[in-house]
Amino acid sequence: MSGGQQQRIVVTEQANTVIVQFRDSKILEDRTIQQLGTELIDLVQGRSSPRLVLDFTGVKYLSSAALGKLITLRRKVDQVGGKLRLCEIDPETMDVFRIAKLDDYFEIFGDQKSAIDSM
Repeated sequence: MSGGQQQRIVVTEQANTVIVQFRDSKILEDRTIQQLGTELIDLVQGRSSPRLVLDFTGVKYLSSAALGKLITLRRKVDQVGGKLRLCEIDPETMDVFRIAKLDDYFEIFGDQKSAIDSM
């Protein structure tokens, strides 16, 4: 495999908020999850009070290890006084959040605009 890794996320900014979209529809493999976790944490490092919206449009599968990375991200965001919102979660993926009892831990919105407006 080549030495350069494709980034797992696409990052844009809107209304002083960092919008993160995922390139993968299946976030299941350990290497993908590790890289994704690193990229997400890098968004928080060096920022005070970051405002992040994770947009799950197109994501169909999410492993429990990926949920672990999201929990770690939430803790990091909380530590620096930031805000984290999730949106556009597929109904089947939302079931994973509910089963893991994470639907109350994360602030989840139906669409990106609502997530941004909640900041």
